[in-house]
Order: sequence, then structure tokens, then C-alpha cells
Amino acid sequence: MKKFFLLHAFVFAISFCEGQNLVPNGSFEETVACPDLLGQAFNALGWNASWNTPDYFNACADSGIVSVPYNQIGFQYASFGNGYVGLAAIIPVGGNINAREIIGRQLSNPLIPNTKYYVSFKLSLADSSIFACDKVGLSFSTVPFYDDSISTTLINNHSTVYSSAIIYETENWVTISGNFIADSAYDYVMLGNFFTDSNTDFDSSLSHPITFYSFAYYYIDDVCVSSDSLECDLANSIDAIKTKGSLSVYPNPANDFITVQFNTVTAASITLYNSLGQVVYARNTAKPFANYKIDVSGIPQGMYFLQMKNRRETLQQKVLISH
Repeated sequence: MKKFFLLHAFVFAISFCEGQNLVPNGSFEETVACPDLLGQAFNALGWNASWNTPDYFNACADSGIVSVPYNQIGFQYASFGNGYVGLAAIIPVGGNINAREIIGRQLSNPLIPNTKYYVSFKLSLADSSIFACDKVGLSFSTVPFYDDSISTTLINNHSTVYSSAIIYETENWVTISGNFIADSAYDYVMLGNFFTDSNTDFDSSLSHPITFYSFAYYYIDDVCVSSDSLECDLANSIDAIKTKGSLSVYPNPANDFITVQFNTVTAASITLYNSLGQVVYARNTAKPFANYKIDVSGIPQGMYFLQMKNRRETLQQKVLISH
């Protein structure tokens, strides 16, 4: 009887483990140390640069270069918690053929061949990108790729799950998801663009106020691989964008005034930040409101970030002021 109980407990433990997210620290919350410069993906516990120098961003950073939500690449809150990573998915200028950044780590358990798995991760285009592209995805390997001399073999026009459309979204996070049958005991997961430049569609017509970087740069968060479909976020497809509440700002771009609209009447604080995180406008409304008008005629043109906070939630929107 005792032996039966132990065997039963062991089988239960395996089943329980298989149903969990096999990507440890998939939301990049656990740190080796807070990042202070770009290129420090290794400061996200368990993660490494599989090719070139992907970046790690966390709200714990003292440096505005790699902090959250403000950083040198743009402005974005984490989909979950305080951290996320970022990488260049394609660099279509300067003769950098097939140049990109890839990040990876070891799974908590190898995949079981002939088993169905569900995959999802969140993606958001950085404000500084003057390019946007498709094909950002997730791939598996039976061996680690932590050396540039061998990682070029990763660009093989194959990815287990990837964005089949160009991702333009900078305000919200887009969920990339899918499922597959494992054909090997894969032990490592990687994220990036695994397709050649000639097999990657990109758009060079973007015009952002912050244009430091001549590549398509994406933030990544909430990476999940599981045999349980409920474990990974499959509620949103690639084209379904998870909105941040019910705050709207118009007109956007703005010239003289903007109107802040909320779907319920509430008292709140309203703060407008510039791209450096400096407050350029702040107001606490003593009375509940559904619409609030702000004079921005005296504010220099550029990209700003409006935050509305009440007792229940904090909502954000990007605002472009263009006189």
C-alpha cells in the first residue's frame, strides 16, 4: 500500500509539472542584478544572449537608459510586473544582412516528443523604431546557442510560433500564440527573428518623434510554454490587442488642447510626462469627471505619456503634441 501511494504521488507530480509554464522567469521579474546599461540580458535570471546583445529593462534600474516604463528605447509598462526584454528583430540598413538579436534560456524540463504544447508571448514595438516587421517568434533547440560563431545557424527560416503580420503596436502588448507537437526533447527556448532578411517583411515608413535606432526593435514579455492550454494566454490572437483600460485622449496628435475621456465618472490625478520622465503637467481633480480638457499649447512638440490614476487603477496613453 505504501509503495502504491509513493508511485501515485510521483505520477501526480510529473503531471502537475507538465501542466505548468516550462519557461522559468518567463515574465523577467527575477533579476541577477538591476540592469544599468543596454546589452545586459544576463541580468534577467536564467536568460542569456543567444546572439548579439539583447537588452533587459526593469523598474528597479536607477538608470533611465534601461528602466520601466521610461527607457532609452521608448516608453512601455511591463505586461506583468516590472520587467521585460528587448531586441532588434531586423536591421535593414548599413549592409547588416541577417543581423538581429536573439535571447534564450533553458526550460525547466525538456519537452516530451509527440506531446502537444501551447506557446504564447507578448510583443510591443518600441517608440524609437523607424522600422516594423513580422516574423518575431519563438523557437526551440536541443543545445544551447550562446556563441555568435555558431548562432548564425539559427537564421534558418523556421520558427515554432511567430508573428505572420507586421506588428506596429506601441501602446499595448500584442499576444503571439499557437500550439505544436514536439518532435524532439527540446531543452532550450529562444526568441527573436529566425527568418532571413529576404523572408522578413518590414515597413520603413514609420515616423516617430524619437528615431535614434535604424531597426525594428521589439519589447518582449510573458513567455509561456506549457502542455496545458489554460496556463498560457491564448485568449488573444496576434491581431487581438489587449487594451489598457478605457481611457482615451483626443485629438491625438494634439495642437492646442487635448481632452481626456474616461468611461465612468471618477476623481483622479492626471499627469503628463515627457520622454525623459519629467512631469510637464499634473492635476488632481477634486470632483469626479468623465471628460477633462488640458491646454497643451505651451508644451513643446514631441511624444508625451499621459497617466490617469484613481483609487482602483492606473491607465496610460501616449500623446503626440505637434504644433
